[in-house]
Amino acid sequence: MSEVIDTANNINEDTNGIALMQFPKEVLSRLQPDLVLQRHLQLGLRPSNLMKFNEFRNVEEQSNDALIVNHSTASQAQDNTNSNTSGDLIVANNLLKVGNMFIKTDLSLGITAVETANIEEESFAPIWPEVTVDRGRMGAPTDEEMIASRQLYENIISGKYIKQKNLIISKIGKKHLESEEISYDMADDEENDELLLENKNKWCFVIYAKINVYSREGPIYDHVFNSLMLALQKLTFPSVYIEESSIDLQISSKKSFNKKQKQETKRTFNMKFDFDACNKLNLNSDISISSNFGVIYKDPTMAINVLDEQESNEEKEEDAMDIEKDNTDFKKEPILINDISTDIEEQAILSKVSIACNSKNYKSIKLMNGSNNEKISVQQLKQALKFSKMRYEDLKPTI
Repeated sequence: MSEVIDTANNINEDTNGIALMQFPKEVLSRLQPDLVLQRHLQLGLRPSNLMKFNEFRNVEEQSNDALIVNHSTASQAQDNTNSNTSGDLIVANNLLKVGNMFIKTDLSLGITAVETANIEEESFAPIWPEVTVDRGRMGAPTDEEMIASRQLYENIISGKYIKQKNLIISKIGKKHLESEEISYDMADDEENDELLLENKNKWCFVIYAKINVYSREGPIYDHVFNSLMLALQKLTFPSVYIEESSIDLQISSKKSFNKKQKQETKRTFNMKFDFDACNKLNLNSDISISSNFGVIYKDPTMAINVLDEQESNEEKEEDAMDIEKDNTDFKKEPILINDISTDIEEQAILSKVSIACNSKNYKSIKLMNGSNNEKISVQQLKQALKFSKMRYEDLKPTI
């Protein structure tokens, strides 16, 4: 391979006998990410496709409708006793391309019992996310995946996007055995009317999000958040009905180990979704777009000095001594980096801020200072807030 280091050709020795090794840029970026980033900063560029400091990667929403289940031809049942296994049914999705990275979000629904008396008027519902970064390996989730999932869960609640009362199933139908018709108005049937009243406002939807990240580049949280927001816009809730044959079931039970089993009739409800009658999710707030920024200080000692080959060794030594003296008086220049997009930037930049905003206000601001010497100043935070609003306006046609 051309990139393999040839020790015979690429190793030189100086007068002291110390071997100097030359590494390809891909290897050097992993060994010394700080050095590689600082060299690029001196040129006014970034390692990622030679982007400028204030540039963002291109974001495209790919067509992903083929992955949604054809509800008109498939009958999907959801058992309320096993609502956590409802991830097989995709009711809304999104496929987002950010640079070379792809993020696929699938939303599914479950049903759970709820006490409506305990639900406050201004209580907001969560989404149960599962973030997976595909690296071709199996095993337990990584810290990055668990942290991103937890942040999504918390920010959906704090952002007040979905009211809990909007997820309550206020109307439940019944499918008749003979006609196979689904009736939601049972006022004429006292028995069925009693069944309706018994289950009215007793159940609510639960939203699950399965998010897969492919070809990861840089921090993932902001981009999985944006993909989740775009998928929420497409979410519709199907109507719910109960099959007449599954209302009364014979269930074997015994009170103790010494007694025999006996058959008891117990009322159970195997609830199913009717996709012929769907209602769109009403969001309590406009969706937000999240952006990340980083602050790094340009080190003057890393400056690239090009010397004339005809200069004498004495002049070179004098210039080197002058540079060392001058560097003691140099101050590090802070640089704001938009959209951290490579592993080099992610490892070298320690001070970061993530901002989620919409057209009206800012939903969340998460700031992390990596060291006391390289803190994010108020002026840099104001610039990041300005760029986040501009980013929202740029992606508004996508929304």
